[in-house]
Amino acid sequence: MNKQDSKAEKLNKFGGDLGDEYDKTGDTNYLDDAILKCGEAVRISRPDHPKRAKFLRHLGIWLGVRYTKTGDAEDFKEAIRNCQEAVEITSPEDEDHLVSLCAVGDLLVRKYDREETIEDLEESIRIYEEAIESTTPYAEERALRLATLGNSLARKFEKTQVLENINEAIRNCEEAVDIASSDSFSYAWFLSSLSKHLSERHKLTGDSEDLDGAVEASREALKANPPTADRAGILLTLSQCLASKAAIDDLDLDKATEICQQAIRAEKAASAQHTALISLGEILESEEAFGHLDEMIVICQQVRKAKSSSSQVASLLKIFSDFKAAFNVLDEAIQYSQEAVRITRSHPSNQSTCLYNLGAHLDTRFDQAMTLEDLDKALLIYRKANKAKETSRENYIYGLRRLNLLLQMRFTEKSKLEDISEGIRCGEEAARLMKPGEEARDSTCDILARSFSNRYGAARKVKDLEAAIHYCKEAIKEGGPDDPGHEDRLKALSNLQISGEY
Repeated sequence: MNKQDSKAEKLNKFGGDLGDEYDKTGDTNYLDDAILKCGEAVRISRPDHPKRAKFLRHLGIWLGVRYTKTGDAEDFKEAIRNCQEAVEITSPEDEDHLVSLCAVGDLLVRKYDREETIEDLEESIRIYEEAIESTTPYAEERALRLATLGNSLARKFEKTQVLENINEAIRNCEEAVDIASSDSFSYAWFLSSLSKHLSERHKLTGDSEDLDGAVEASREALKANPPTADRAGILLTLSQCLASKAAIDDLDLDKATEICQQAIRAEKAASAQHTALISLGEILESEEAFGHLDEMIVICQQVRKAKSSSSQVASLLKIFSDFKAAFNVLDEAIQYSQEAVRITRSHPSNQSTCLYNLGAHLDTRFDQAMTLEDLDKALLIYRKANKAKETSRENYIYGLRRLNLLLQMRFTEKSKLEDISEGIRCGEEAARLMKPGEEARDSTCDILARSFSNRYGAARKVKDLEAAIHYCKEAIKEGGPDDPGHEDRLKALSNLQISGEY
């Protein structure tokens, strides 16, 4: 080995050591220096150096870490370029080829986590599947790749809510657990991943066996875990599962809370503490939790001081705003909802939910105080929420229904035809999207009947009266004879047919 080759290897090792220091301390100076040293190793190494693929891959990995932190697109491009070159210069049967291939997959997952572009996630899944096909059965590397594939499939499930995605994620993690040695450093991670995925499937299907399996996997992970591994994360998963079991089996909610608090104590790193605080807030989100309001206040204050912009923090702010609203402290509920909206600007699906939450609190304050300013703000927020990308069907229909009702109220106050006309458009869209017999379709049709009746009173167009009668009949049919408002709707229909007034 010549001096140049030796220097390249030393620089690469030094870069790796600096990267490890960054992992321990979070000091970005170490990360920047790691990238510089690894970059220098790549620059001076000859094209046929036996470890050049490793040098390229290490540089790509650390650039990917920095991209995750800063979102710098140039870092991502450089990271992908280096890792792809590492793949290209190695033969398919070489283990370095597979490691570099998985590094490309890892980078695509990092990009997906920031930008939520499904194509990146699907490409990462394809890459991991390709790597697994070429990996020796029962090898430790195969277990790692199976678990990594499982986690990408779980991300896809979060995006699509397609059951087969989470089923595949669970199957891959179960296989990883089966083939891994129980004294492997990654064994607890495999169990923890399996626990999370079982818990997610339970939320969708309600299968208690999944919840029991999630609790068991977390407990096994805690037994297997060395002190240096992610004990806090495993405790968090366990506490969340126990909180779910508390709702089903009438277990002690305090036990789940205690375990979550252990997680906060187990890891002092800021990001882990944020997650622990958020999970604790979610655990306390139940009817039993109203006795924990003071604790919720402390949790939310700690999260706010952390000044994080994560969507999970927004989730806790939303929960806390609901607690405030439940106790009729609407000014603070609105304040927390506004903060949740502000910090989710880069997460469209999360911001959409937070916007509807804010609209609901403004809506409630208007109902109580009848301040037109709140009415105008609520309308503005619901419009914005319904235009947001990634809005769920349920939320979109809810927004349309609220817009119809609130615009009808504003028409009553200001007599502007454009208000009632916009409200009618929203109501008709909601009625069209809702299936016959779907919950709240009767009230949607009822509000539409009132809106058309109001516009008929203002503009005297026969079509509006006909529409009012039509939707009143729809409301009667949807609600059925056992509906508490059935008699009132029959009277309203009679009034419409006689006088044109609802």
